[in-house]
Amino acid sequence: DADADADAQEDPQTPEQPPKSAQQLRMEDTARQHYIIGDNLRHKGFYDDSLVEFQKSLDIRTRLLGEWHLETGKTYYALGLSQRALKDYPAALLHLAKAAQCLEQEENIAADPAVDENRKAMLVQVQLNIARTHHSQAVDLQRVGRYDASIQEHRKALRIRDVHLGEDHLETARTYYCMGCALSDRGDFEEAIAELRRALRVRYLLFGPDHLDTIEVVDNIATVMTAKGMDLEDVEEYKQTLPAILQTELEGDEQRSKA
Repeated sequence: DADADADAQEDPQTPEQPPKSAQQLRMEDTARQHYIIGDNLRHKGFYDDSLVEFQKSLDIRTRLLGEWHLETGKTYYALGLSQRALKDYPAALLHLAKAAQCLEQEENIAADPAVDENRKAMLVQVQLNIARTHHSQAVDLQRVGRYDASIQEHRKALRIRDVHLGEDHLETARTYYCMGCALSDRGDFEEAIAELRRALRVRYLLFGPDHLDTIEVVDNIATVMTAKGMDLEDVEEYKQTLPAILQTELEGDEQRSKA
């Protein structure tokens, strides 16, 4: 890296890096090849085979470069993505968290802000994939009736999505919706309606009132209201007035943002 060499020459406090041995260069190249093969396998859907290659790359990079090196972090990230695809969510979360820790290490922060943007962008992607893993795990837990655990996972996903995507993003709305369904299955109808209303607001904002995804949430809210014990006539009346209520809310939000 020419920039790194120039910085080292200008700063007398920066020790010169010893030249790499031929064996070390060969090992680095071997780790790189395993990583490339693993990445190709992952993109083709051969997740089990990709794990074998990523693990070989990780073993070499950890031994050669250290646990917190940026290249080691990239390998943790790749492992986590393959494990999430295989629905091994605990292992995926472990490796994705390790990747995030690597990217947050002080020694991996580039002195040049423009260069460091790549690291920051990758860290955001890692965090978003952590959220996606929590979300996927939550959905699977709900399917087997583990509603408490499902809701906890949804909340973890929501905290990350709120930070990086905002409350009006489609992925955030997906978490609102699925968490509302899990709360309804658990019998917490008031909380369920609140989360479903959040999902509905985003879908209405993005898609309008007549989109199938918007209608799906409206129907689900009606189902929860019925389960809660509301009369069918009241539920139908609420469904009819809901678009006007949402439009008023969105107009109010727009006015507040301009104020």
